[in-house]
Amino acid sequence: MCAELLQTHGYEVIQAALMAEAQRQLAADTVKLLDMAIIDLGLPDGNGGQLAWSLRARRPIIPILILSGNVDAEHSNILSGMPGIQYLSKPYQSLDLIRIVSASLQVKE
Repeated sequence: MCAELLQTHGYEVIQAALMAEAQRQLAADTVKLLDMAIIDLGLPDGNGGQLAWSLRARRPIIPILILSGNVDAEHSNILSGMPGIQYLSKPYQSLDLIRIVSASLQVKE
């Protein structure tokens, strides 16, 4: 749903439904193509916070938006001290997502 919403607003989206798939894309340097990352903390096969750190190691200043219905202690500990992170709680309003993405990409330019 998030990808469809972003595409409807003119953004190009590269998706990974699983942590393993995202890690493969990072290893293949797909990350060089990204202007921003949107990461769900509750990935079926891993912790999205760990994915955020892997991404941050490869692209230190890329904007990262964390989507989650629940940021628990484990996630908070993993993400503590990481700069440039924004959060959007689920459920969220479509316009809130678009506003954050648009603002993050304008700052980057």
